[in-house]
Amino acid sequence: MFSDLGYVQEVIQRFKHYGIQFSIDDFGTGYSSFGYLQSLDIDYLKIDLSIIQALGTNPKSAAIVKSRIDVGVNLGLKVIAEGVENTSKAEGLRAMKFHCGQGYLYARLCEESQLIALLS
Repeated sequence: MFSDLGYVQEVIQRFKHYGIQFSIDDFGTGYSSFGYLQSLDIDYLKIDLSIIQALGTNPKSAAIVKSRIDVGVNLGLKVIAEGVENTSKAEGLRAMKFHCGQGYLYARLCEESQLIALLS
């Protein structure tokens, strides 16, 4: 899909016309790239679970997470941290100025009916 970034950007713009927002998921792993941040009109940057999970156990992980948050913020993006599973991780991320988190601290996987009840 990303072999023609011009086409991808055109499609994103069509959807954005209807108020749909976009994120780059799992940023920092696999096919995600800083080049996409320059080329695509996205709204969110999601920092991958594997990077967030290393917080507190690997001293270098905080620097990696902070640098990704800084990149997102400096580009005007909202930053989502995947894999926030406890309050200490959330507090550490808050100190780094991330925008929101995703993980077991906030909600566990659930059935559709449970999700509807939770959102109500």
